[in-house]
Amino acid sequence: MRYLVAFISKSLFQASLVAGLFGALSIAIVPISIVSAGVVAFVAMRRGFNNGFTVAFSATVIVVVLGVFIESRPGLSWPVVFFLYPPVLLGAWVLKETQSQGLLVLSAGVISTLFVLGMYLVSDDVTTFWQNWLSVAVSGVEGATVKGFELDGTLPLMNGIITTVYTLSLVISLFIGRYLQSLAYNPGGFNEEFYALKIPFLALTTIIALIALSAAANQQMMMDLLMVFSAVFFFQGLAVLHGVVHKRKMGIGWLLPPYAGVLLVPRFIIVGLAILGVLDVLVDFRSRSNDGR
Repeated sequence: MRYLVAFISKSLFQASLVAGLFGALSIAIVPISIVSAGVVAFVAMRRGFNNGFTVAFSATVIVVVLGVFIESRPGLSWPVVFFLYPPVLLGAWVLKETQSQGLLVLSAGVISTLFVLGMYLVSDDVTTFWQNWLSVAVSGVEGATVKGFELDGTLPLMNGIITTVYTLSLVISLFIGRYLQSLAYNPGGFNEEFYALKIPFLALTTIIALIALSAAANQQMMMDLLMVFSAVFFFQGLAVLHGVVHKRKMGIGWLLPPYAGVLLVPRFIIVGLAILGVLDVLVDFRSRSNDGR
């Protein structure tokens, strides 16, 4: 990892090359898009918004050129990384200005909330929109059908699910950028910031009010927003676990079950940690851990 940081730190050209190559590879392997966006975030955090924009623009050109030779996945006419670059630049600016990972995560939640609301403004029927998209997307997955999404009740939740995945991807991209920065210039800095990650109480009350208003207007929209906010507070719940384990000098083995759960049963673990995150806003478990309670 240090070799990668050293390479992309030397020049904007080298950073653009790495971001562009990972971005092009993400056309075929979508999750790799977070690494490309993470490189952009690293440059924006270290060298400022303008240099981050330069790298994002250059990487976009590389992705477009190499994308001619890479077959895209069904349903993804545009590389996912193009939807990560702009908000990643914004999130990097937020972290650079505030030095708060809590506000960084919250900014990602605000962007995703706007996406949810925007879908209801531009689409007469959000469920039908995602049903049409799925009919194309599942063609690349053997044995998958839109009928399966209808039978298990997932289809009406697709707007929230897609936006939640987007929120998680955006925050992880920013975390990658911040980790690379700390690795090169401030060893251990990322960990200390993450242990202290906390969403402001005012934000929690605003979120509760927004959910209540959406419930009165549209039940489906309320569910979408609940999923997005679960992703936001999931990171605070995860920070609580890391913070308590670190302060009590407990073994890393205590962190393995929740991470395994995210891979095996993500719905339950994300919701569970989100509830822990919300409670932490009210109770502050990490402060109590400092007191030895």
